[in-house]
Amino acid sequence: MDGYGLAWMIYGVGAVGCAVAAFLLFRRFGREWAIFFFVSVLALLLTPYAVDAEQMLMAPAIFFIVLEGFAEGLEAVMPIIMVVSGVWLAGLVISLLVQLAARRFSRGATGYTAPASHQRETSKRETVYRETRQEEDHADEDDLPDHTIPLRAER
Repeated sequence: MDGYGLAWMIYGVGAVGCAVAAFLLFRRFGREWAIFFFVSVLALLLTPYAVDAEQMLMAPAIFFIVLEGFAEGLEAVMPIIMVVSGVWLAGLVISLLVQLAARRFSRGATGYTAPASHQRETSKRETVYRETRQEEDHADEDDLPDHTIPLRAER
């Protein structure tokens, strides 16, 4: 393997590591947001652009966007931005289709319905919550019948 292939391999591993870090960082906001940022980081970091079209030497497009943008302005990098945007949108569409297919096959072709036991447990929890909330509302009135101020807070 030559130095060019090795450099791309190391860069690719680093880009996938950054994408996994973005996925883990945004996972708390939901799976959809985590996948959105995962695909966005991969598209931004792994989209290649030709340094020399005759020899097909490629480099990450983000480098061209930053360096050419500083040197020659926005007009010079607009074609590169369009390429990266196209790759990004294609990645998002593919990601959306994969997510929709995974949901459809995981829930079956007929659709997902919650089991009756789950519905009963939910209604029991709501009833217990409502009763507890009513008891807490009346507990404040029962604590101090003579309307004195306590010296310390008690529960």
